[in-house]
Amino acid sequence: MLGEVFKAHGDLDSAEFYIEKAIGLFKEKGIKMEMAEFEKSLAEVYTKQNRFGRAIAKLKEALNIATNIEASALERDIYARLAESYEKQGNLRLAYDYLSKYTTLKDSLLNEENQKQLSKLKKQ
Repeated sequence: MLGEVFKAHGDLDSAEFYIEKAIGLFKEKGIKMEMAEFEKSLAEVYTKQNRFGRAIAKLKEALNIATNIEASALERDIYARLAESYEKQGNLRLAYDYLSKYTTLKDSLLNEENQKQLSKLKKQ
């Protein structure tokens, strides 16, 4: 999407504008996965702008959606961004809490993938 292009090129004001537009469209259409992804993306823009309170709010919105649709990989990524935002805000306790959640979920997803690969190998 256009907002992602602007974000990649450092034009954060334009990125914010277009990502917000995309979120509105996804919300209108009920496309939850993309809505959560773009909420996370908007939080990344806010983090780059040192607007950590807004970044955290958007990440929590994205986390709520990701949890409801059982998008574990997205949840994992959001936990990492929350840890980063809280660390930059100076709240090390919450940064640690979210880093722990990230690590636990990352390990769980990795174990799940390893089990699938092992099952495939056993069937051969």
